[in-house]
Amino acid sequence: MARVRSYERVNKFVQHAIDIANDDSHGYSQYHRWGPDFDCSSLMYECAYYAGYPVSWEDPRYTGAMIEDFTAAGWRCDEFDGNLDDLDVGDLLLNTYAHTGVFIGNGQMVEASCDEYGGIEGANSGDQTGYEIHVGPLYNYPWTHVLTAPEDWVDDGTTPEPPQPVGRDLYGIDVSSHDEAPFKWHTENCYNESDFVIVKATQGTWYENPCFDYAYNRAKGDGKLLGIYHYAASEGAWEEADYFYEHVKDYIGEFIPVLDWESYNNEGNWGNTHWCREFCDRFHSRSGVWPMIYVQASAIWQVDNCANDCALWVAGYPSWTGDNWQPDHEDMPYDIGAFNDWAVWQYTSDGGTDRNVANITVEQWQQLAGYTKPEPAPRCADVWLYEANGSDAQKWHPHWDAEGKWFMLENIASGLYLDVKDAKGESGQPVWAYTRNESEAQWFRLAEVTSKEYNPKFVRPVAIIPRINQALRVDVQWGQFKTKTPIQLWPLNDSNAQCWSLADDGKGIWQFFAVEGAYALDVKHAGN
Repeated sequence: MARVRSYERVNKFVQHAIDIANDDSHGYSQYHRWGPDFDCSSLMYECAYYAGYPVSWEDPRYTGAMIEDFTAAGWRCDEFDGNLDDLDVGDLLLNTYAHTGVFIGNGQMVEASCDEYGGIEGANSGDQTGYEIHVGPLYNYPWTHVLTAPEDWVDDGTTPEPPQPVGRDLYGIDVSSHDEAPFKWHTENCYNESDFVIVKATQGTWYENPCFDYAYNRAKGDGKLLGIYHYAASEGAWEEADYFYEHVKDYIGEFIPVLDWESYNNEGNWGNTHWCREFCDRFHSRSGVWPMIYVQASAIWQVDNCANDCALWVAGYPSWTGDNWQPDHEDMPYDIGAFNDWAVWQYTSDGGTDRNVANITVEQWQQLAGYTKPEPAPRCADVWLYEANGSDAQKWHPHWDAEGKWFMLENIASGLYLDVKDAKGESGQPVWAYTRNESEAQWFRLAEVTSKEYNPKFVRPVAIIPRINQALRVDVQWGQFKTKTPIQLWPLNDSNAQCWSLADDGKGIWQFFAVEGAYALDVKHAGN
């Protein structure tokens, strides 16, 4: 029997990641990272174990070990070239110093981001915010590597369907109260096969769709691309635009807003070429987002004056279409008037559900929605004294200011910067590592220690002075030279706890060693 490609393990990996992201009993924690909570790398290991990949169970298991552990299990590792369009479903995006996530298709990924406070500890188990582990839009981090699962082959044809390739047409449905809540069976079947869902919210200045919350929240929770439409109904353009905006304003940025321009129940305004322009201008002035316009092909002339600002959703049912996903975007046969292109085509309602094909990409959909990718949540990690081991967690790259006096210290393993916690220049304040922000808490300088005699074999030490309070020094807490001792700020006292031996590799990488014992300044768990 011919051998065929099996996607069973890839699909299990991806689905397990999605299931964890959608289950609020799982949150983010670097301190309790092997269930029920996970951090970014332990989530990838968990999904690999679940899917049956023989990835190592031996610690350390973190982003910096993933290339070695996953390639040993048969995965291919490639340097990331910056092109997200080349990804296959199930590919792991990796920054070996900082972060990882899995691409699940349709421009989306699953990642474990941060705890409920934007940190790493995970004070409370489970997802407190809905964002700790989540399904979200694919983004360019920047990533350093891509890990691709090994190809599996079986000797029969009963293999799961492969994940949908990137670049195919997007298909979707539009729904109203006619589709019920929960969806009637035909709509349910179409929904399960859809990439996008456009939900009716309002009509005129008096109607609210009673099924809106069910349809919209379900589609949002399932990671569908989203749209919300308003049905025009013979009232004032500004009044209807305001009514629509007030009902959807809390979701702005998540969905494409749509004006549904039809003749039924709109006899008073149908044929008025200014009404849609006024509606769109008003909605845009309040939301910052231009609506898409839904209109039958024969009436596109009524909305031509919106062509410079609004996307077009064409309604037209050729005789050859039916209750299926058959048409491609290249099949759209209608003239689009003053519009340069069209975005969505509703080509059939056979079976009782409106089916559509899109002429835009996921990224273009998000642009029309006014989506702005949120800034990655700040990351942090403790800094401590640890046995000198030469690891990247103990290596620092200085970034100098224009005068060459002050510098920021970037940790090689984590990509985080040495930082005075909470920007408080007080005695006893912890020193940790934090996302770069160039605040006063992240600038330091060195001062040579000349007040003591040291063994000539030992490099003369330096003190690390924080700009936030130059009367203090970076200090080994309690003067205890042993592994895992925290680092703090403390007033100048000429003790060995404030003396560091600076080792420069000649290539711009520094290490700071304590003057007692074999210890170095270290980022806890390499920031993972």
